[in-house]
Amino acid sequence: MIKHVSAGACPRLRHIAFTLIELLMVITIIGILTGISVTVTRQVYHTARVAKTEATIQKLDRVLLDMYADYENRRVPSPNFSGPPEAATVTQAARLWFLRDMIRMEMPCNRAEIEAGPVNFSFIYLGRTGTSQQTAGSVPDSPLRKLYLTEISKSNGNYEPAKCLYLVVMYGNPEVRELFVDNEIATDDDGLSYFVDGWGNPIYFLRWAPGLALSERQSNNHPDPLDPTEVGGTVVSDEQQLIDGQWVIDLITPRHGWALLPVVMSSGGEREESFDNSFGMKLTTTTHDIFDCHTENCNKNVVVPTVDPFCSVIGTYTGQPNHAVIHNHSARR
Repeated sequence: MIKHVSAGACPRLRHIAFTLIELLMVITIIGILTGISVTVTRQVYHTARVAKTEATIQKLDRVLLDMYADYENRRVPSPNFSGPPEAATVTQAARLWFLRDMIRMEMPCNRAEIEAGPVNFSFIYLGRTGTSQQTAGSVPDSPLRKLYLTEISKSNGNYEPAKCLYLVVMYGNPEVRELFVDNEIATDDDGLSYFVDGWGNPIYFLRWAPGLALSERQSNNHPDPLDPTEVGGTVVSDEQQLIDGQWVIDLITPRHGWALLPVVMSSGGEREESFDNSFGMKLTTTTHDIFDCHTENCNKNVVVPTVDPFCSVIGTYTGQPNHAVIHNHSARR
């Protein structure tokens, strides 16, 4: 038997839909999840860039330290003074300062240090008959400096400390090229290359950083391996002497130095100004700033190299490293 059901007896169809509140809740949840995802993704990318930067800096650090260690046994032609007992001290001091000048020419960190040839030294010391001065001359010019000079002359002025680092590492040790992959090296419009960090920014270095704070690798508790006899000496030249290319070293009151190691650093993704404003490290290549190392009334047209590793440049090596800066002198490596 077939039953006929009237239309009025059919159950009412229910229309399922979201309320405005439910839609807002869903949109809010999606927004929160998206924000978390973006934050996590950014953090992952940042961590990867930091790791890449640290790996590059560690490789550069290893190469530079090997180069620096070689100077401890480096044979540097220097005068051998004879006569009074003080002559032996002058001979030792001459070798030390000749060696420092050779390091400056072969591990330059700015254009001025490349452009300046070997400097002339003379030494003031206290002898039996009073104060004496002995001229020592200069170290032979370095073939590497001449090679650097040819290359840096092409520079457009950008990132020159970074380009100097590349020259030191690659031209001084051609065999280390295989340590670095292509994305660790960039080339500027002038054809000169430099190492880059995980953000593509140039990696800089300083050969000597006597005022570097928070360093776990150099302090005044570690004697200078290049000066085992602690003859020390302080630059006492006036402006005219430096212009004439002669440096006078005071040995009467020796200044005993400590071990100084190269500093390799990245801005950690920050603007380049973070080096000068927060890291407190001088990256300039101007003659004026280098000359201020020895006199306040400098001649801006004169190139004077930084041979004294313990020179305290006005306004340099002050302040604390920015938290973003990545370098090879900290446990943050």
